Amino acid sequence: TLFRSIGYTLYTHAFTRSYDVGMNNAEGVGHWGYFYHIINGHLPPGNEYQFYQPPLYYIVGAFFVKIMMLIKGTNEWGGLEYIPQIVSCVCSIIVMITTVKIMDRLNIKKAVQVIPIALLAFYPAQIFAAGRINNDSMVQMFIILSLYATLKWHQSQKMKDIIFIAFAIGLGMMTKINCAITA
Repeated sequence: TLFRSIGYTLYTHAFTRSYDVGMNNAEGVGHWGYFYHIINGHLPPGNEYQFYQPPLYYIVGAFFVKIMMLIKGTNEWGGLEYIPQIVSCVCSIIVMITTVKIMDRLNIKKAVQVIPIALLAFYPAQIFAAGRINNDSMVQMFIILSLYATLKWHQSQKMKDIIFIAFAIGLGMMTKINCAITA
């Protein structure tokens, strides 16, 4: 199942089957335009189209784009569209691993776990999210992490688990506002 996310991300260009990515230029107001502003050191100037989104995903993606620019020794980032895709892919993989951990904590038999993991791994929206430049995969990761932390807290009653819940929901809301529903 991990190879599904990785494989799809590797063979799919950022602008293939994209969703709200917009134009690959400074005037774009989609997800790529958001990256353009963050990489250049500022938030988008307004709230049009995708600019209303909270900035965490874009900051993380831009951070890794900047690292790759240093590694490649270039000031151009136009050919690095795949870096934010890798962030989405890693988040998708964390969702699958955490889902298994949730089922383990619920004492669900491994033989039964195969069904929900297969559904999660091969659900088309999940596959697409793993290879797209947008914040959907990251917010899903924080939602699943907050559910896992809540289950862990319910079983342990430890303060560190409550703090983990707070961070997961808070970071999730800094990624996409709909994470608030988990609170």
